[in-house]
Amino acid sequence: MSKAKRSISWLLALTMCLTLCAGAWASEEPEVLSDIEASLSTEDEETADEVSVDEETGDPSAEWAGYHEGAEEPVDEIVPVPLQDGSAASGTCGENLNWSLSDDGSMTISGTGAMTEYSWNFPWENLRDSIVNVTIEDGVTSIAESAFRGCSALTNITIPNSVNSIGAEAFEASGLIHITIPEGVTELKTGTFDKCHALTSISLPNSLLAIGYYVFQDCRSLVALNIPANVMYISPGLFGQAEEERGAGYTSSDSYKLSVLTVDEKNQTYHSAGNCIINTESRELVVGCSKSAIPDDGSVTRIGSYAFSYNTELEEITIPDSITEIGAGSFFGCSNLKHIVIPDSVTAIYRWAFSYCDSLEQVTIPGNITTFNSPFIHCKNLKSVVFTDGLTEIGGFADCPNLKSVTIPGSVTRIDDNAFSGCASLEDLFIPDSVLDIGASAFDGTPFIAGHTEKYVVLGSCLYAYNGSDEHVVVPEGVKGIRSKLFGDDFFLPGPIENDANTEIKTVVLPEGLISIGYSAFAGCIGLESVTIPSSVSYIGRWAFKNTPFIESQTQEFVILGSCLYKYNGDSENVVIPKGIKQICCDAFEGCSALQNLTIPEGVVRIGSAFYTCSSLKNVYLPASLKIIEESAFFYYADYYYAGTAQEWDQISIGNYNNALNGTRLHFVEHNEYDYDNDGSITVIDAANNLKSTDGAFHAATVLKHLVGLIEIET
Repeated sequence: MSKAKRSISWLLALTMCLTLCAGAWASEEPEVLSDIEASLSTEDEETADEVSVDEETGDPSAEWAGYHEGAEEPVDEIVPVPLQDGSAASGTCGENLNWSLSDDGSMTISGTGAMTEYSWNFPWENLRDSIVNVTIEDGVTSIAESAFRGCSALTNITIPNSVNSIGAEAFEASGLIHITIPEGVTELKTGTFDKCHALTSISLPNSLLAIGYYVFQDCRSLVALNIPANVMYISPGLFGQAEEERGAGYTSSDSYKLSVLTVDEKNQTYHSAGNCIINTESRELVVGCSKSAIPDDGSVTRIGSYAFSYNTELEEITIPDSITEIGAGSFFGCSNLKHIVIPDSVTAIYRWAFSYCDSLEQVTIPGNITTFNSPFIHCKNLKSVVFTDGLTEIGGFADCPNLKSVTIPGSVTRIDDNAFSGCASLEDLFIPDSVLDIGASAFDGTPFIAGHTEKYVVLGSCLYAYNGSDEHVVVPEGVKGIRSKLFGDDFFLPGPIENDANTEIKTVVLPEGLISIGYSAFAGCIGLESVTIPSSVSYIGRWAFKNTPFIESQTQEFVILGSCLYKYNGDSENVVIPKGIKQICCDAFEGCSALQNLTIPEGVVRIGSAFYTCSSLKNVYLPASLKIIEESAFFYYADYYYAGTAQEWDQISIGNYNNALNGTRLHFVEHNEYDYDNDGSITVIDAANNLKSTDGAFHAATVLKHLVGLIEIET
């Protein structure tokens, strides 16, 4: 797993200075929380998740002591390696810090100030296996990143209150059994106790504000966790994030012992109920355990990312009908989870939510789900899947070797990439005519697809495979979709990928009524000179015709294929896209760094990642007809004028990395009328006052903003 180091120490230190006054916590929390969340945000998924704050004082209570005593000891005994003659057993580890290691494995660190950040080259690097006990004396202010990483014989450490910073992975894969974090420490950073298999208990200080990524990953012996009063952020994946290679080898012998989760009752961000840690405001379940019972009182509406991941003692859990989302990797690696009922209230299940749930045999997918992102990969005993009518897109059952039969309801229009790939027993599959689009490799490695040897393999209404060798291909009538990478390949992407494209075909005739052409469908077909595309085509995936003579011969200003604007070949500062377009394809305006003013006409429904390189954009007119704005469509900030209402804008599906569309530079023009003049300029008329202006090229932005005039863009 890559360990990106996310440090917010300076922020937390500043926060402590401003807020550690009697009664000051409550008034400062909202501002501090915003900063912490911003600095610990990730690219996923999918989501800014949780942070835990320990409300304890740092001293182990009787209850904690009981958990420690009752915890199961690690099976493997770690034998310290004795010091060899001539080994360095003392030195410096900071400007004013000294260290020494005795023959019995006891290390002492003394002096004043911070420990030097050595990365892997610590002075005791070759002595890690000999360290059994560590005493850090008062005056030391920090423990460096990875300081005791891999010290497998280290079972005990004493940390003074002078220490206020502990680096990422400081104790990773050490043999610690119990640890008390001193008051003054405000953050547990990435992977602090990762792979500490023997750790049975931990005491957290009241000063703690944030708990970082996979801090307790693989802490299999940890029985209880109490979150202190001032914790304002708990990262997702506290006990581990989803890793495919790790999931495959994770067994019940690696089971977590975690069974008690509590939160200090004074905590204003989190609370505990039913052995669950819950973000009170967002109503997200952040951390669960084998003894969790998800509250059904409406206090939880989302199961957070990795909330139950690798919890191999979890056999069954009830998901209440207040839940609307199940986050990425929520139950990843729960190898003994035998039964799960997903209520109809759930509308989104994210990546790997139930992957590697090896004991799961049957699942029913509700029809209200609109986001279904590969949640059941590698469920090796899954035998039955029931899809409820209402679903429009399905996928995410790759490498389920015992899945034999699947019926897809008539509401489904798309089957995702690799949806059932590697399902070695899948023979019986019904695909309705409603399916227009099937992703690449959706059925690879299945007996079902191996049995299709006909020239044109049409599944539903999608041409899935071509088993011919003709130079001139005529796609059969009735086909409404062309599968992604059907004739082409994305070999041109970085990396050692061979070209698997069909290099023999020269011409392709697509039938009337065709709607969709998948990504890379013809990419790399270096002999393809001519493609007949009907006007009915309203969607073309990314790179569909990349690196083909056909597309390279299209030199007109606007390359329109079907009703899709595939490419703009101009270099104008002001662009008015022609009427009749339904989709602006990915990369359509790639390299158009001079583009400043853009008008997109009514009728456009979908905008791909088209303008992400347009760094000079100043003004963009967006039609009310928009339904989908894909990831990174508008990367650069500009003034965006939307022809609909704020309520209509909220209904648009907007992908990640479109932050430029948020904030004060988004203006609602609310259904102004507009027309194209003979010279190609656009006229916007105030629907309320029917007033006109000729200020040109969106320079009269304030006029448009306040709906009091007409604007012309000269082409």
